[in-house]
Amino acid sequence: MSTLGRTTEPARIYLRKGMPSIHHLHIMVMGSGHFRDHIFFRDYLIAHPVKMREHACLKYDLARRFTNDRDVH
Repeated sequence: MSTLGRTTEPARIYLRKGMPSIHHLHIMVMGSGHFRDHIFFRDYLIAHPVKMREHACLKYDLARRFTNDRDVH
């Protein structure tokens, strides 16, 4: 079962599958502000491996601490 996620941006659709969510899909208009932000962030993390590891550790910690609260992480 897929559900449409909440979003306030008309150039973005967010889908998730499962309860709890096991798959997440973001669909964005290419070139939109949200799309550019994601690409810039991705490129920044690739260029800064230490920051990438810090970000990954934060995400894992939040996922562990707030397992049943998707909005927190």
